[in-house]
Amino acid sequence: MPDSLEAFPDEPTGTVEERISKLVQEAEASPPTGVLVAPHMIEPMTRAADAGYVPFCAALMWIMTDGGTENRDLNDAAAWVDAVSRFLPLIATGEIEINARPRTPARTLFDGISVSMPFADSVPGGRERWILAYPYVDLQHWDEGDMSDQLYMHGPRGPAFTHLSVRKSDVLREFRLGPAGNAKTFTPYPDLLRLSRKPALALEQMKKLWPNGSPDYLSAKSIADRLNVLPNAGSKLDGRGKQIKRFNEDDVKWALGRKKR
Repeated sequence: MPDSLEAFPDEPTGTVEERISKLVQEAEASPPTGVLVAPHMIEPMTRAADAGYVPFCAALMWIMTDGGTENRDLNDAAAWVDAVSRFLPLIATGEIEINARPRTPARTLFDGISVSMPFADSVPGGRERWILAYPYVDLQHWDEGDMSDQLYMHGPRGPAFTHLSVRKSDVLREFRLGPAGNAKTFTPYPDLLRLSRKPALALEQMKKLWPNGSPDYLSAKSIADRLNVLPNAGSKLDGRGKQIKRFNEDDVKWALGRKKR
């Protein structure tokens, strides 16, 4: 995996599948340690001007790092999934305007779409549509090369949309992050609760996403929505041997002791 600007080719060659495969092979051969989201990756969001559009991945990483105030590893899957789950619904419902080349995509395409981890194809096979996320390097790489965020549709070869970008003022309005943003508070998880299998698994996943406690700024439904986009969220079995396909609002309430028998 590239860990410096020199590692990025000026003109990437090969198909996207070949480039992803190469990056994955390099990462497996030499696992990165402490490869953090760099300031230049979120610079479009942190510069003074609020007007215009910013690259999709730059906005995502800005959310992931709480407005650039937290150090996050590029391989922090929990933080990435949390940012994606907060970001995509706002695009799908029109609160955040999306743009792309060669034309503006329908916002409904972003409802439930999968987004790859930076530098890695972490999208499950068989998906109808998915986004290849490229960390932002600079305007030239983003504008002139193919190192932009790309939306793929099932069937056609190559991306259906490239250079995905979002309206910056919309992102700033919906996410009050950083030193001037709203403070986020957490409540410690309850102890000694007797839980059935499904709420217990929900609590286990919550502790991975929010190790400091349950997020007070999210409703039980919003927490359940975030749990459901985690990798392998539906691969567990409940106490009766049935596969857990989705967590719901009540599962979260039971897990947090907010629902009584």
